[in-house]
Amino acid sequence: MKKSEILRLKARDLKKRGINIKKITKCFNNTGIIIIENILNKNKCDFYINLLEKIYLKYRRFNLKKNKGKILSHSGSYASKSLFNLHNKDVRFLKFIDHPITTRLVTLFLQQGSYKNSDDIICQQIAARSPASQTKNQQLHNDARIVGSFFPLVVQVMWALDPFTKSNGATRFVIGSHRFMKFPQNGKVYKEEKVVEVPTGSAIIFNGSLWHGSSKTKKNLTRRWGLICRYARWFCKPSFDFQKNTPRSIYNKMNKTQRDLLGFRFNPPKDEFTGDSAKQKKHQKPENYTRPV
Repeated sequence: MKKSEILRLKARDLKKRGINIKKITKCFNNTGIIIIENILNKNKCDFYINLLEKIYLKYRRFNLKKNKGKILSHSGSYASKSLFNLHNKDVRFLKFIDHPITTRLVTLFLQQGSYKNSDDIICQQIAARSPASQTKNQQLHNDARIVGSFFPLVVQVMWALDPFTKSNGATRFVIGSHRFMKFPQNGKVYKEEKVVEVPTGSAIIFNGSLWHGSSKTKKNLTRRWGLICRYARWFCKPSFDFQKNTPRSIYNKMNKTQRDLLGFRFNPPKDEFTGDSAKQKKHQKPENYTRPV
């Protein structure tokens, strides 16, 4: 396949013996993106969409603000729906952060270049978004905040709970841009730019330095939910303080991998007398936290 061609796999392909992980990694490093189709069936996607809609209605008043009498989301786009810290909204969202198919690949990609390719990773964020209707192309951006990263610092998994199409705001990617030694220019269209369409239940895995942005949406769009898990090398900071925003009731239901990924083992010691490493042997329990209602 061409260097600029995005590798597309089916979930069942990754369950076969003899799957060529080296080839998958090489394709990811070249393009900055791979796609795994049909991981979740439609019933599961519908279940999580309904759950997101209910949670959004519950917390909507915290996410919205007014601008000249019009309602905006925190991101500034009209009537778009955004939710953050899904891990503390419902324990069932935890299944996304350590999904066996995506987490296996993300771990391989992020361990590249580390000592013996075996270093730990964390999940920086778990969020979801559904764009508004009649929006313009989102400005291309780089979520890793660093350019020219052959070995990724950040890897993101975008779960398509609804199908991603050109008419409902599917994400645009500038293929290979994770290697560019610059940031994207405002408003510029690049020849490597592609709108990536995927069916329901697919996962788009991409280097956080890859330039991307949602595409324009049509009139009367009702929803297009995407759930995003952002991962990074263990020494990077998470987007939010999970130690302070995770209810004990949810923490107690987490498995070891989920606690590791949310950083409950990666806390710098208070001083040299209490420890000498930011990696702890035991998980540190979160503070008592109550969500606003």
